[in-house]
Amino acid sequence: MSFRAEARAAQVRWKATSETLPPDARAPGRYNRHEYAFCLPPEFAEYNLLPEARDAVDDFTRDQIHWHRGTKTGPTNHLCSSQVQCVNALYRFRKDAAALRWLFGEILRIADVEPFDGETLVEFEWVGTDDLLGEFVDGKGTRGAHTTSADAAIAYRGEDGAHELALIEWKYTETYGDGKPLGGTQATRDQRYRKLYERPDGPIFSDKAPYEELYFEPVYQLFRMTLLAGELERRGRYDRVRVLYCAPSRNTSLWTSLRDSHKAVAPDLATFWSAMQRDTYRFPRARHRPVRVARRANVSRIQVPVRASRRTIRSCRVTNGRTGTEGEGARDVEVRRIVGSGKAPTGRGATRARRTVVDQGPAGRAERASGAGRASGADGREVSRPSPSTGSTNRWRCPVTGHAVT
Repeated sequence: MSFRAEARAAQVRWKATSETLPPDARAPGRYNRHEYAFCLPPEFAEYNLLPEARDAVDDFTRDQIHWHRGTKTGPTNHLCSSQVQCVNALYRFRKDAAALRWLFGEILRIADVEPFDGETLVEFEWVGTDDLLGEFVDGKGTRGAHTTSADAAIAYRGEDGAHELALIEWKYTETYGDGKPLGGTQATRDQRYRKLYERPDGPIFSDKAPYEELYFEPVYQLFRMTLLAGELERRGRYDRVRVLYCAPSRNTSLWTSLRDSHKAVAPDLATFWSAMQRDTYRFPRARHRPVRVARRANVSRIQVPVRASRRTIRSCRVTNGRTGTEGEGARDVEVRRIVGSGKAPTGRGATRARRTVVDQGPAGRAERASGAGRASGADGREVSRPSPSTGSTNRWRCPVTGHAVT
């Protein structure tokens, strides 16, 4: 079974059992003139957002942010939407600096998270305020459509005091075969991007892959995001701008969606785009180690590898089943913390960084909340996780199942 088929099946199980849905929302939903079990009826599309994230509908309306394939009630009714997954995962942390430092701090070396406007620490479909790529119309960019938009953005101070920005591209079940060609007019794209790409001090090496081959997905989005990052730095908006690509590691069809010219440089998307960076800090890479949660009766424990420590706890897997098994209707949720490797890259302004991968698992909906928790290692030892803000231990809670690791 492909990752996409597995994810759709998981969403169907969640749809049949979730207590967050009204009964009528469990019916098949119409999408692209067909009805699918992994879609909600369009009139219930708002329920694609978890309860903690539904205020995003009002935020998107106020800020004129486009929902991808949106409905009259807001977001798309497709349960595998990567935009919805991104909002579900990060929206509740938009005013929680401690949580963002815990989630991204080790790979980005965050000292302090900084608000964009008022108290908002996470911006969705971020385009900035200046037309750095020549895409704005009448002096304004359209967030989420026709303008290079980061699925999410976080501004922060690095450990060295640098003013930094992370542009996050979020994927879920997407796949592009050997590269998806673009529609539209290439002349307009050349006018916008080519001169920035060919700059001697530009952010992308221009001698490793043909320019024309950068206009195929999934590379094209990374290409534009990296050009935007380079211009934000060159114009002095930020000291460093990083591009994070958050996607399930098990979606191998996505990671291998490359043209032959790309594969001549590297065999997968992450390695290829790392090789294209003039500055190695630009495209941070992360690694993670699974941590499995086994729930039996009223006891939940995290099974971690031998010699585990706080810094090696990367993820948890929660099965929705009161007997502790993955029975009919069970919904698996995986959460993975972003953790950098120990190897330090080179390049101007470089810091320790690796590719960032957030593995959403088949369901793609999971969150981390504060509270108490302990991890039990394979050798029987318990490992506590201190809270970034209070020093107390933390717990994991799945917003779908409500299960917490205690």
